Amino acid sequence: MGGGEHLSLGLEYQASRNDRYGLSLFGEGRSDGNDYTGVWGEIRLYFGENKSLIRRHRENDPTGLVPGGAGGSDEDTPFRRRLRR
Repeated sequence: MGGGEHLSLGLEYQASRNDRYGLSLFGEGRSDGNDYTGVWGEIRLYFGENKSLIRRHRENDPTGLVPGGAGGSDEDTPFRRRLRR
């Protein structure tokens, strides 16, 4: 990572849960300690069995729609390339 400092924080809140779907709000922010800062959010709609968020993540481990971001994708992104410098 080139000795640079970086910070990444994420939060997910389950706003609604019933027998048909679960709705959650997800936000993430990142900074490389220099001149890069990014903040974004997602609305996630889960279908299927009525589950808590922790159970859903343990059993389903969904990926997000934001490449290299809020969903935990392993895709190589500009942010990750900057951190490796």
